[in-house]
Amino acid sequence: MGFDDLAKRMKESHGGSQGAPYSMGQEVSPDQMMEDSARAMRRSRANGDIIFGIILLVIGIGITAVTYDSASQSGGTYVVAYGPIVVGVIKLIRGLASLG
Repeated sequence: MGFDDLAKRMKESHGGSQGAPYSMGQEVSPDQMMEDSARAMRRSRANGDIIFGIILLVIGIGITAVTYDSASQSGGTYVVAYGPIVVGVIKLIRGLASLG
């Protein structure tokens, strides 16, 4: 079994080159590599913004809901946690806009 046969069998067993960004023997310019790397970094940052925004939204809404429920049952005041809600919405929108 030669190298070409081994490479062919490995490629077939791993589903071809679907997950690989560059196929073997393909000439890729350094500019293309840098562009792909920058695109991957932007996508990663956008995903982080989306996740962080959702977490902040949940925290803000959770604090508001818990304090409202407590105040409605026993009287008193409640907290509207608009800080995390506003920042969460901004991060979420920024992340979604970066993906597009």
